[in-house]
Amino acid sequence: MEYLSTDPLLTAEQSAAEITLSLPGFWKAVQACRMPQPYYPASRAPRWRLSELRVAVEQTRSLPCIQKMARRAARYQAAA
Repeated sequence: MEYLSTDPLLTAEQSAAEITLSLPGFWKAVQACRMPQPYYPASRAPRWRLSELRVAVEQTRSLPCIQKMARRAARYQAAA
């Protein structure tokens, strides 16, 4: 994936604020792999690319819809 020079690296606090999560909630999402893993440009300095966070948020928002469609398809196949 190519990154533009205008794609900033955000701290954990900035990333959490960008996707409107609390800081502990953001770290839980990273641990659950719902958000991308951080880059470490320096030790003990995790950073996230803004574009990757936005993609992850869009993918996370589509999960309930995809799961709902899968449940409907399974019910349809069971009834047939």
